[in-house]
Amino acid sequence: MKALTALLCTVIQTPAPQRPARIDYTIAMPQVASHLYSITLSVSGLAGGPVNLQMPVWSPGRYGRMDFAKNVQEFAASGSDGKPLRWDRLNGSLWRVFPGASPGLRVTYRVFADAPMSGTFSVLDSAHANWNGASLFMYVEGHKQDPVSLTIEPPDNWTIMNGAVSRAGQRQFQFPNYDLLIDTPTEVAPAASLMLDSFVVDNRTYRVMVHHNGPVSAATRARFVGDVEKIVRYENSVFGPPPLEEYTFLFNIGFPGGDGMEHLYSTQIQNGRVWTDTAALLPGMSSAAHEYFHVWNVKRVRPAALGPFDYTREQYQPSLWVAEGGLSTMGRWRCGAPGFRTRACSMDGWRR
Repeated sequence: MKALTALLCTVIQTPAPQRPARIDYTIAMPQVASHLYSITLSVSGLAGGPVNLQMPVWSPGRYGRMDFAKNVQEFAASGSDGKPLRWDRLNGSLWRVFPGASPGLRVTYRVFADAPMSGTFSVLDSAHANWNGASLFMYVEGHKQDPVSLTIEPPDNWTIMNGAVSRAGQRQFQFPNYDLLIDTPTEVAPAASLMLDSFVVDNRTYRVMVHHNGPVSAATRARFVGDVEKIVRYENSVFGPPPLEEYTFLFNIGFPGGDGMEHLYSTQIQNGRVWTDTAALLPGMSSAAHEYFHVWNVKRVRPAALGPFDYTREQYQPSLWVAEGGLSTMGRWRCGAPGFRTRACSMDGWRR
């Protein structure tokens, strides 16, 4: 009996977790007109043997297959001594690097980013760099849970804004794991082109960053921020204040494309129509009502099948009717709340 028990324990025993690796990313944009991001991934502290690097095939909140690796080019790998390392591409989204005796490896690649703005792919041009992390960053297989660092190298006189920025001029960021790295959409643009405002609701700080393609009057800017604050106050009354200290709205208004995507500590929203002082409801507002409610529904309360995230295959879930369909109802409900005219809301596409 003791022998049988020992055998069963051996069979069902959970493998010991791998030791955390040191994982550092650098993203640069040396030639914005080329639409090419330059990515460097440095890894050390691995136990030895081949290292698999996986590019996501989908991103949370999108659910369909995107195959981000199709935009990857010029992949190269080297050891700690700078000498080239052998590597294979096992499938369309998976690379295997052979470090041999090297205690670490350094991988470089570029990603082409010239899609219309969305919550899925990334953009790099003379106006700005805007990215969604799953479309740019590979992860080290078996070490997705390890802490990672990110260094951003922007063009001269461009500034960085995302939900992790804590001080002016910040270029280095620390994330507890890969999931949080790619859950932090980022806008990098000439400093003069970004508008940044903030307000406090329920002892939480809310930042509103707007990159508007064209001039904006002070009155329209103040009106927009005030309307975002109305949304926050109203939606906080449904579940209560969210479990965070700071939340960031990232808006790109008047650029090609359009979308909205929820994230744990931020949301990224794009609308192709510019603001006008006479607009009944300013573009971007309806998406703000939808995406901010995701701070509870989906980002913190979500179908079990959606997490932990498996980035190697797209996710299909009937419960998305609750996750997404319910929020369309919230958008229309919010539309009739005090401070917003129902006619104005219907003009901005609540039934997207």
